Parts: sequence; C-alpha cells; structure tokens
Amino acid sequence: MTKAKPKRIICRFRYCDVCGKPFVPSARGGAKYCGKACIRAAHVKRQTKYFYERHPRPETIKCRRCGQEFPYDGQRRYCSDKCVVEVYSERYKRCRGDWPDELLAAEYKGRRMHTMSKKELVKALLKEA
Repeated sequence: MTKAKPKRIICRFRYCDVCGKPFVPSARGGAKYCGKACIRAAHVKRQTKYFYERHPRPETIKCRRCGQEFPYDGQRRYCSDKCVVEVYSERYKRCRGDWPDELLAAEYKGRRMHTMSKKELVKALLKEA
C-alpha cells in the first residue's frame, strides 16, 4: 500500500472590500468581506445607493407654514426660523387650551405659571382660594 501524499495547503489572503483588512477566505475562496459586520455595512451601502437612485431628493420644497419654496437640505421643513417659531407657538396655544393670557403670564410662588402643567396650576389655585 502506498501512502497518500498530504494535500498542499495554499494560504492566499484577500483584502476586505469594506475595511481593507487582509483576511483568509474560507475553503470556497469567494469571500469579499472579512466578517459579518463588513457584510452588513456593504449591504446597507448598496441598499442606500439603490434607494436614492429610485427616490431622488427634490432640489426645492415648499415651506409647510407659508408655502414659499426654498432649497431642500434633507431635514428642514420650514423656510426660516420665523416660520418655525410661528408653528410652534400655534401648537403651544392649542395645547394650553383657553386659559387667559394674564393668568398664564402671572407668577405663582416665583414660578411662571405657563411652565406648570394644568393639574399643578389648578391645584395651586384651589389651595389659594
């Protein structure tokens, strides 16, 4: 009986397409990435690229408050700080309800009443009465 010759192991390494680190691929040898984290990163990069190819961002959009067009940067919804302040002050007025302005501007024991919740304000006024 003749002895079988041991298989010659060739150790070839590759460089990861994402991070650039050298790694030894598995027996199949078709690996492009060094690990699961780089596989996920490559997948996210590919999906993001395809998403923005199918859904390009508009160059200009209309302000949600006044309707004026302005250049879109990916985040802003309003054309100016003035519109932002007006929108948030309208929201605040809707939330606080129909409390009289003099009452809200008044102070109760050194604390401005508009910073108190309605429950706190009612309790404070009932205790006082």
